[in-house]
Amino acid sequence: MLEDTVIEERFLVRERVARQGLTEIWEGLDREEGKTVWIKRWGEPLNQELDFIENWRGQVISLRGIDDGHLPRVLAFGRLPNGDLYQIEEPPRGTTLRRFTAARTPMTVPDAVTLVATVARAVGIGHREGVAHGGLNPETIWIEEGADGRHDASIGTWEAGEVVVAFRSAGEPVPERVMRYLSPEQLGELTPPPTFASDVYSLAAILYELLTGSMPTAGHEGAGYASRVLADPTPPSRYNPDISGPVERVILRGLSRDPAERPANAGAFAAALMQALTTPEPIPVVPPPPLVERAEVRVVRRNLWGPAALVLAVLALCTLLSVLLVVYQRDQPAVVALVTPTPEVRVVPNLVGPPYLNYNDALRLAWNLGFFTTIASFTDTLGFPPGAVVYQCPAAGALPEAVTACPEAASHPASLDTVFVQVSSLPDPQVLRVVPDLYGQPAEAARAALEAGDLRVGTRRDAYDSLQPQGRIVEQNPRRGIAVPPGTPIDIIVSAGPPQTVQDQPGTLPILGPTQTPQTVPVVTETPSLLPEVVPSETAPIVITEPPSPTPETEPTEANVPDQPDEPGLTTLLEDDFEVGNTIGWEEQEDETVRAVIENGVFAAQLLEPGTFWLSRTNRVFEDFTFSADITIAEGATDPESGAGLALRVQDATHFYFFEVNGADSYRLRARNDEEWVTLIDWFPDPSVLPLGAVNTLQVRAEADRLTLFINGSQVAVTDIPPEVNYPTGDVGLAAETIAQPLLVQFDNVLVAR
Repeated sequence: MLEDTVIEERFLVRERVARQGLTEIWEGLDREEGKTVWIKRWGEPLNQELDFIENWRGQVISLRGIDDGHLPRVLAFGRLPNGDLYQIEEPPRGTTLRRFTAARTPMTVPDAVTLVATVARAVGIGHREGVAHGGLNPETIWIEEGADGRHDASIGTWEAGEVVVAFRSAGEPVPERVMRYLSPEQLGELTPPPTFASDVYSLAAILYELLTGSMPTAGHEGAGYASRVLADPTPPSRYNPDISGPVERVILRGLSRDPAERPANAGAFAAALMQALTTPEPIPVVPPPPLVERAEVRVVRRNLWGPAALVLAVLALCTLLSVLLVVYQRDQPAVVALVTPTPEVRVVPNLVGPPYLNYNDALRLAWNLGFFTTIASFTDTLGFPPGAVVYQCPAAGALPEAVTACPEAASHPASLDTVFVQVSSLPDPQVLRVVPDLYGQPAEAARAALEAGDLRVGTRRDAYDSLQPQGRIVEQNPRRGIAVPPGTPIDIIVSAGPPQTVQDQPGTLPILGPTQTPQTVPVVTETPSLLPEVVPSETAPIVITEPPSPTPETEPTEANVPDQPDEPGLTTLLEDDFEVGNTIGWEEQEDETVRAVIENGVFAAQLLEPGTFWLSRTNRVFEDFTFSADITIAEGATDPESGAGLALRVQDATHFYFFEVNGADSYRLRARNDEEWVTLIDWFPDPSVLPLGAVNTLQVRAEADRLTLFINGSQVAVTDIPPEVNYPTGDVGLAAETIAQPLLVQFDNVLVAR
């Protein structure tokens, strides 16, 4: 069971909230950010399927490179100790599409089309980055309603498509709620990976169901899933007469059995839906009235007229016939035009230009004229902007029937209203890589893991370490879980084994620096005992471009003159327990941002405004020394980026090292060069760090060109000082930094010894 376990020393597993086939979903807590997370787990057989594992890893890595609120924020992934796969992500917002629509049934055609277009645009974000879903259904789509009544969609369970492929390949049953929305090609004998076209089909099927209450199977609901492979769906207007012709055509195109006939991706499907929703129905053509080809004249004979009346009637008839003949000849062309109207000829529109149209504009132009577009291929044609249409078939001005002569028609069956196009290639999206966890791995295994992830080893340094055996990784930068571009160098520190004592010291230890050239440095001894000795220190100038006048050494007092040490050869250079106030010359500060004063036996610094950095020093110069102090961060300071600790080897006000701890049981080492920070060791959790409110004793041994770091008597890290940030002489200081909230910290028992 996962309950109450901790993953990656960060995520606390609480309880299982769902089980979908072989996928388990657990609720957990991100202890760094204090937020609820979802922890997904896959056991056998998925954790043994190499194709699934590789496709799933690639998909997760791509998702981590997409910073968009419509897709899940993946926080971590990997293998558990028992071999199960896990993926940790932020839970989606709102409610599932199934529940959202159930509370609003029946939906009007505009509302349903607008809602599915919103969902399609969210899916299109993944398509834009080259990631297909493959398992869209109303349970994997989440809808959030804003205060203004507008809806927003987020898409979860992006691994569903890969799970479907693995299940069908292994002969495992796929849940019915997923099968209902799979495309025909996903239901065939072969099990292709998910594509943009399969996602478009699923979206069209969801809209069909919202508008009709039934699934788009042939004839009736009971026809089964196989009917989608063999027959076209029933037009949705037969179930819902409110569906307009343009909307119905987009839905049926999205449900096409041939993936090539569907819109190119979810974004194009969304655009087509909204265009169809605003496209008016065509006005029906009223045929002209029939042409009157002859006139009837009725003659009434009455016997009382006699022969004279008969003569007059004959003359009148002749006159009338003459008039009709003139009128007929004068109006003959117009009458012929009405009887035999010239039919309107539709021709293929110009989608190439100039000016060059991008594909979306070409799609809208074709749609308005009653044509569909199908991308036959992408091409790297010089001189064309990315995404522009560079070729079409049939050519502009041709009759729609000419599509049958297009070469693309052999591999892309299409209707007579289809125009095949080639599109200039879009820039390849940058897929970020996630830095793996190298801690404790052998150096060669770490190198192989980096190369497998399209990363590489950067600077390698060797350092003593009491926790890891020789040859294993003790530090890395960037730290694990960070998304970086492919090819990024990852700096590593490799354990040289535990520190050697004088008795077992074979001599000197070769250290490989950044240039990989051997050098000899003294072997680090055990943590020194900082017992003080009364030996006043000499004052030396601070080494800068224009050295200031040296600060005279403070005369020994009861507060800063210690007893003689028990260990021979160890000299106390500075000691202060702050019991008698400020006697050594620490820099105190009281203003609107910082209140840092020595009182009540401690040096208390309160940083009042976020984004404040504070440093106090005494302008005492030291070389090859050990510096320690007690650090207490007040309870409640939970910001993991805020910390306090020791500053040392200061050349001037903007050049120093800063070794600090925070309220998240982690430590960090940075160097500051003018206004630029250089992170030597990023925030790293360590059991030696005590929680908030407890006293942590930090200690730094500065010898030659390396620093050895101790927390509460335990060595936590050794780092060589890069030449570009090596400040040869300087003094010591106490520092604190707050990022997001006020910070209260206390310093005590400062000691510098050699």
